[in-house]
Amino acid sequence: MFSQSLIASIILLIALLVFVIKKIRSQTQQDIADLLGNKKSKQLVVGAVGIFLLIISVIVVYGMDKIKQQIKEQAVASLETVVVTTNSSLDAWYEGRIAALHVFTENEENIALAEKLIASNKATLKSNIHLGKLRDNYNALPEEYKHVGFFIISKDFQNFGSSRDQNLGELNLIYQQKPELLARAFNGESIVIPPIISDISLHKLQKGLGAHNTTMFMVGPLINKQGDIFAAFAIRIDPYKELFRIAASGRVGKSGETYFVNDEGLLISASRFEKQLAEIGLLKGGQSSILNIELRDPGYQLTADSPYSKGDKDSPYILSAEQIINKQDGKNSDGYRDYRGQNVMGAWQWNEGLGFGIVSEIDLKEVEGGYNELRITIAAVLLTIIILTSLLANIAANIVKRMNNRLIKANSDLEGRVIERTKELSDRESRLWDLYQNSPVAHATVLHNGKFSKHNKVFSKLTGYQQDQFDDLHWQDLLPADDGAKGGLKIFQDGCNGIISNDINITIINAKGKELIIAASAVPDSNNEEVRFSLVDVTEREEALVKVSENENQFRSIVSNLAGAVFRYELFENWREHSPLLYITDKIKLITGFEPDDFLGSNPKRAISTIAHPEDWPDVEKQVELSINSGKPFLVTFRLYDKNKHIHIVQLRATTVTDAKAKRRYFDGSIVDITEQEQLKAELKDSEIRFKAILESVADGIIVIDQKGIVQEFSPAAERIFGYKFDEVIGQNINMLQPETIAIKHDEILEGYQTEKSSTVVDQVREVDGKRKNGEIFPMDLSVKAGVLGKQKVFIGVIRDITERHQQEKLLKESEERLDAATYGARIGLWEFFPEKVNARVNTMWATMLGYAPGEIMEDDKKWSFVKGGLKKWRELVHPDDREQAEQYMRDYISSDNQEFRHEVRIRCKDGQYKWILDIGRTTETNEQGMPTRISGVHIDITERKKLELDFEQARQVAEDANKAKSDFLANMSHEIRTPMNAIIGMSHLALETQLDRQQRNYIDKVHRSAESLLGIINDILDFSKIEAGKLDIENVNFNLGDVLENLTNFVSIKAEEKQLELLFDIEAGLPMNLTGDPLRLTQILINLANNAVKFTSEGEVVLSISNNFVNEQYAELKFSVEDTGIGMTEAQQAKLFQPFTQADASTTRKHGGTGLGLAISKKLVRLMGGKISLESELGKGSTFSFSITFNRQQQSERKKITPAKQVTRVLVVDDNAHAREIFSKMVTSLGYEVEVVANAAKGLELLKDSDLRKPFELLLMDWQMPTMDGIEAITIIENKLNLKHPPTIFMVTAYGREELNMQIDNLNVATILTKPLTTSSLNDAIVDSIGATHSDIQDNNSRRDKSKDAISLLQGADILAVEDNEVNQELIMGLLTNNGINCSIANNGLEAIQMIEQQVFDGVLMDCQMPVMDGYTATQKLRENPKFSELPIIAMTANAMAGDREKAIAAGMNDHIPKPINVASMFQIMANWIKPLKLEVAGTEAELEPITIYLRDSLQTIDIEDGLTRTMADKKLYLKLLNKFSEGQQHFIEQYNDALDDNDTELTTRLAHTLKGLAGNIGAKQLFEAAELLEAQSATNQVTSRSVQDVENKLSQVLTELTPVLAVNKYKQVEQATATNVDVQPVLAKLATMLIDYDTDTGDYINEHEVTLRTIDTNGWFKSLRLAIEGYDYDQATDLVNQKIEN
Repeated sequence: MFSQSLIASIILLIALLVFVIKKIRSQTQQDIADLLGNKKSKQLVVGAVGIFLLIISVIVVYGMDKIKQQIKEQAVASLETVVVTTNSSLDAWYEGRIAALHVFTENEENIALAEKLIASNKATLKSNIHLGKLRDNYNALPEEYKHVGFFIISKDFQNFGSSRDQNLGELNLIYQQKPELLARAFNGESIVIPPIISDISLHKLQKGLGAHNTTMFMVGPLINKQGDIFAAFAIRIDPYKELFRIAASGRVGKSGETYFVNDEGLLISASRFEKQLAEIGLLKGGQSSILNIELRDPGYQLTADSPYSKGDKDSPYILSAEQIINKQDGKNSDGYRDYRGQNVMGAWQWNEGLGFGIVSEIDLKEVEGGYNELRITIAAVLLTIIILTSLLANIAANIVKRMNNRLIKANSDLEGRVIERTKELSDRESRLWDLYQNSPVAHATVLHNGKFSKHNKVFSKLTGYQQDQFDDLHWQDLLPADDGAKGGLKIFQDGCNGIISNDINITIINAKGKELIIAASAVPDSNNEEVRFSLVDVTEREEALVKVSENENQFRSIVSNLAGAVFRYELFENWREHSPLLYITDKIKLITGFEPDDFLGSNPKRAISTIAHPEDWPDVEKQVELSINSGKPFLVTFRLYDKNKHIHIVQLRATTVTDAKAKRRYFDGSIVDITEQEQLKAELKDSEIRFKAILESVADGIIVIDQKGIVQEFSPAAERIFGYKFDEVIGQNINMLQPETIAIKHDEILEGYQTEKSSTVVDQVREVDGKRKNGEIFPMDLSVKAGVLGKQKVFIGVIRDITERHQQEKLLKESEERLDAATYGARIGLWEFFPEKVNARVNTMWATMLGYAPGEIMEDDKKWSFVKGGLKKWRELVHPDDREQAEQYMRDYISSDNQEFRHEVRIRCKDGQYKWILDIGRTTETNEQGMPTRISGVHIDITERKKLELDFEQARQVAEDANKAKSDFLANMSHEIRTPMNAIIGMSHLALETQLDRQQRNYIDKVHRSAESLLGIINDILDFSKIEAGKLDIENVNFNLGDVLENLTNFVSIKAEEKQLELLFDIEAGLPMNLTGDPLRLTQILINLANNAVKFTSEGEVVLSISNNFVNEQYAELKFSVEDTGIGMTEAQQAKLFQPFTQADASTTRKHGGTGLGLAISKKLVRLMGGKISLESELGKGSTFSFSITFNRQQQSERKKITPAKQVTRVLVVDDNAHAREIFSKMVTSLGYEVEVVANAAKGLELLKDSDLRKPFELLLMDWQMPTMDGIEAITIIENKLNLKHPPTIFMVTAYGREELNMQIDNLNVATILTKPLTTSSLNDAIVDSIGATHSDIQDNNSRRDKSKDAISLLQGADILAVEDNEVNQELIMGLLTNNGINCSIANNGLEAIQMIEQQVFDGVLMDCQMPVMDGYTATQKLRENPKFSELPIIAMTANAMAGDREKAIAAGMNDHIPKPINVASMFQIMANWIKPLKLEVAGTEAELEPITIYLRDSLQTIDIEDGLTRTMADKKLYLKLLNKFSEGQQHFIEQYNDALDDNDTELTTRLAHTLKGLAGNIGAKQLFEAAELLEAQSATNQVTSRSVQDVENKLSQVLTELTPVLAVNKYKQVEQATATNVDVQPVLAKLATMLIDYDTDTGDYINEHEVTLRTIDTNGWFKSLRLAIEGYDYDQATDLVNQKIEN
């Protein structure tokens, strides 16, 4: 729009200027003398000048704006070109690097070595020979294929190969930072990994190219011969070296910069302004820009005086980086701020293949610099124009005045000059006529009527007519009378019509009648009245051309009959650039398929060089140049492509020719197609090669001799046989290869060859002796044929060395003799069966074995002979019961691909008795179809063995009957024992959940533990019985090894904690966790071994170690070891282990207990799982039990990715246990952290202090119980005395007593408590969860999940039908379920259960199996017949626990099996696996209370409230809850303590005092804490004084007295506040009523949560009564109390 307006303005101004000029012109025409004399004229002139200057100014301004825009567009276009060029350079660089990668990855030797390396043990990588060879191969590569280093990466992303030892066996760097890119390599792609932070320092390798520690990689798959990707290969590349050159080549101008950006907006190539970046605060001194510059807009121009501020971190990305992050291409010419704050223009492009973008930018100031200079220059020019215009206008005015005076004078002068000019023209005309007359060309002028107007002398001479004769001549008179006149008439007619004709050949007749060939031109005059002719006689030239044409036709005829295409090039001085092809014959089309014209001229469509083979043309060019320079002819052969891209082989023969007269040089030659000749040569050569190859491959020697015995040919095989070389034999007499006895007679033998009679040599094969070069005489087969070679008769001998055959025959003979001896000694009969001949033959031993003399049953009395009567006799000898089966065996074998034929058959002897024969055979000959034609075998007498087998079978049957009786007895006994055991364990469990006094709880707890111990013994006996009976099956299911370890911890850790032993797990890093096998039996083995270790260890530790023996993608062989520091064993004791019902000695059983079955069962289970258990032990030092098992690996599983915390780099471990230190060190190192370990707290404190300012630790793992100084003391010193500037995050580690530790920590800044044993995953989870987090209380990141509680929560509200005929069991099941919020109904038998299920909906059924009326199996089968109940969960509950009981229940249609006696935790977990309640609890609708105000004094006499609040992180509500709990829980402390003191129960008194001490410390009751601490110490040593007890009693009483009013005020205020807010209590009561009806054990927690709300309706002690009823599990009384309030 602006341009249009501007143009319109300019047009308007021009129109105005034109108008003014017309006015001036009009004024001038009126009176030129008065032009500057009047005022109006002057104004018009000034106006015109002003308008003109205004137009110029407008045009200049518009033009400058356009120039500015064009400069910007050109600059951006240049930048776009730079980006495209750089992108192309990157692609070329990428292709080169991929080629370097493939040099290694496609090498078969490297692939084989890498595959062996991946299968190796990771622990021995540094010394692995395959890795060493791979490194040698890598180092042997050419320099262009070598880089900084390499990785070989396994499919679980571990470094199995590297050019450096320090990163072997570690998680690969690429996987840590760019896992998605590494995954593409394992999918078969070869890719580039853009720059990332390096795992090793590369400064020494960079050699001054830039201080950076980044790296990049080219990664591709390693594929084995089966086509499987088994690993990835990565070449490490220095990004500075690789990218700097490409980026630097794209710099434009002084401020232009081309750089690369990744998808995170980070600079990944070195900046051009790296020194400047340090000055403006974007880089630290010496820091590289690679990966350290985030391309964000700082918002202002950065300078040394105004550097970058970290506060600008969240500023937006610069325009180019933002679009690169979004993977978009673009450009900008208007300008934007770059990362330095400079205004720049730029272009950018995303490279998808490389995974990063290219940006090219230049400062706007530099681009506009030229424009600004131009603008100043034009402004100066414009000003100059204005000044000059003004001056010129003034000068023009003066000139006009002078011009007026001169015009008059000029007019007079002009008239004089006209007269002079007229005279000059007359003279010129005269001269022109002279020239016309004397011109060498014939000229004539002819009028339109054909008459001649004028002509010159030459025309007269040409025609032979006198000049005066032309008056009577017409143009037509000069033309022939025949058709030859057409040309002359036409050119005349065209001239009359105004058409010009040039150089037209016509024929005229001269005065003598001779025909002349004339080149005529005709031009009409300006008036078109006459035609002017110019004639030149070309008769002689035409005759010469005819001769030339005849010569040329003759030449072409000769050339066309030549073999090839003949050509001529003209050579100029610059012949390399310009040498046009002047001529080439049509034969070129036969050779190339292209027309000859395609090659001709200065700019041909194609040249010989463009169709020549690129490999051959350089040599052709070289020969051409030599020929042109030397002038000598040459011949060269090369290949070229025809039109159809077929290759022709041609010969080029050419030389230079000089035309001295014309001073021109030519390059003449011919191109001949010799493709067919070359093909014939190649075929001949191939034939020779094939013949030679045949000779070389033939094992037999071939010798050709002439009639005189002279050797003419000697094949390679003959060289090998005789030891002579070809040159040593050719031309020599054949007798040199013969023993002397034959050599002497050979000339005579040769004479016999020449006769016509038959020869004993020619056309015969004979065995003769030959002589080698070393003189050795050897046997050979000789075959001689006569033939003709080159018209000469020759003899061709074929020789085969049979030395080895002689040796084999000798060995065969010896072997047969040994076989005969063996068969006779072992009484083994040999036979051969011929299926096609339907016959068999045997050896003499076969006949003897059956009691026959050989002649009685064999056709011939030889070693081998056919059986008399053939197969018929053979069939008669076979027992009738075995005959059909034996024949079928043979038929099946013949028709199958089996290697061996084997069966047992009875054969009749001579005396009529039958012998058991083991018949074994295999095929020894086959026909063309692969069918057996001879089967050889043996007959072995096994009569005695069969008798033993029969005796054994009878004994086995007796044993099986006895074993069955034992199994039946065990099954019955199991059922009878388990039924009362179920009641004992279940009822004692229920009793322990009720309110009991201390003595009652002690009795019932011992009953419960004893019953569980007895159940363990019964289970061991049953397991052993199953194993002995071979009925214990090993499952093959998917499982996680971590779950096995967790179960092991749950079973063993409590026992280890009770004995204050450390239970440790030493798990090898990178261990596959997702396996397929039998997790239950693996857990059983580990529990048996670990429990044994704990049982026989009084102090120290028990360590479970798991390591890789062998791992690949399908299998993992793991080694498990359980090591203890216990009593150990002698060799004699070790020999007794693993035997059922046996321990090391009788004293062991008395002291430690046990059945002696655990190790025996473990040994058998390990064997069933394909392993073997072993033992290493030393008396007094401990034992180690080890076993290895091979598991399948889960194919679709992914190993849990462990991501370390970025905030942690260094970890300090303080632990007095050396084994624990070693395990922690391996764990922490495998997570990628740097670790140091020390053995005591003092060294740990010293190391913390020393490293604080130098290289501080971010994490401290502190063991609790250590000698001299424990962990709590050490942490107290760290917080109060060390004054660390960089204090670490602290984890407390303990093997036991976690609850006690939790109470002792007080307000120490401990992030978490870790309980041994730990796994790498759990340790890292704790680190990630705790670093940088603020914890309101101390978390136990290693607490064990209560799976039973989780299962119960999933089952609450379910409706369960229990089918059980035993009343005690009915009561037990009812109690277990209802006490946990599960509804339970009872059916007495299967029939009753079916009826109830048909009438009522149940979520699941617990089914006893053995019941009157209808058992559980039958009931389940009938239920499953009804489709309505096909999905109903039915779980068996039976006291049968023998082998097959679970399988029988599953076969009947049940989902699972719960054995009796019931394991409560296991029962709920199994139920939760199958049963999903249909009822869903409705969430309460209790209104939210406003925040409750807590009323606390600033301080109390006995309690430091401020100190107490520090332990709750100033949470007053939590602190008030602690005070309430303390007040309620410690009211009866003195009575409980005195009772324990009277009972001399040291453990209980210590625990009571310890608990009081911890609680007092938590609430800030410091005086009570100190008194309780003293009492605890006295209790532990059994030296309690009455003064200490009294002191505690007094201080406790003071605390409780002072707490009473504080708690009462807060309780009153809370109730008052709740009442004031009108809280609706009805939803709380409704929910509470539902929970009581369901016997929900969480009811107690629920009323505590809603105590404030419930107290708003408290009258006459209602709430207290409700709490007492619920705590006493009197849910009926509690229900009545709740219903009272609901009704009111």
